[in-house]
Amino acid sequence: MRYLFNKYLVYVLPSGEAIIQNDESITKVFDTNMKQFLLKNDLNYQKEVDDKEMELFFGENKEDALNFLLNFKVIKEKKKLNFDVGSYVFLSNNDKLVQNFEKVFRDEYGEHISLKTVNINNGSLTDLKGNTCVITFLNPYNKDKAREIKNLVDKTDNAFLLMSYTYNNNFYIDCLYNRDWKNPCHFCHLGFIESKLRSNEEHMSYQQFIDMIYEEDTYFNIETPLTEKKAMKITLLIYEFLDRLINNQDTDHIHLYSDQYLECLYYNLNSDEKIIDTAIHWELCDCYE
Repeated sequence: MRYLFNKYLVYVLPSGEAIIQNDESITKVFDTNMKQFLLKNDLNYQKEVDDKEMELFFGENKEDALNFLLNFKVIKEKKKLNFDVGSYVFLSNNDKLVQNFEKVFRDEYGEHISLKTVNINNGSLTDLKGNTCVITFLNPYNKDKAREIKNLVDKTDNAFLLMSYTYNNNFYIDCLYNRDWKNPCHFCHLGFIESKLRSNEEHMSYQQFIDMIYEEDTYFNIETPLTEKKAMKITLLIYEFLDRLINNQDTDHIHLYSDQYLECLYYNLNSDEKIIDTAIHWELCDCYE
């Protein structure tokens, strides 16, 4: 069995005992071996430990040591991930999000999940390995760039796409997409968004205005100014959405017909309203064929 270390703090008292604190507990450690173990791992930034290492360090007291560490939430059992792809790629054309997402993801998952970040302002992703999940955030939003990313995922075996973007000063996350599942794609979700925006206002709507600009310039970028607060909120929404997929314990394995994998998200950047909905196919999109 392997175990993951939760984040904890060690403070050694003048008397020699150690105080261990984390976000769920606080306790005093009297045992010399346990104090050395915790100080060593804190110093070396160790992320994991297994039964063999525990036995080498604690000998016949291994089980007592494990019970202590588990009870006080210093470690937790490493479970098989529900959505366990080979690697993750985060793609964005927004500098703030590239920096934020890498920090949050690395802080939570460390090095035991492979993550590559790509700022597509500095060059496109032209190659993708199979068994990869591509997490994308576009702001500014560009339909051609979104299609390029979807096409790259479609031509890669067992690749997944979690697309997110700003549009009309709102933030959206599409459902998790996989070509072979024939489930609603990004352009299904966008089609419904555009249709709703066209019909929502009596005068020229936001979408009608965008349509008019696109007729003149197909390379036009739709951009939403983001404060540091909004950028961090978007980062956390993407992370939480992905984290629920990775750690979902409701099913034994990922499959198309689990409702969670058809969920999409709407978030109003001004009012903080958040809605979780279920993705459906758009009749003008051919991704289900």
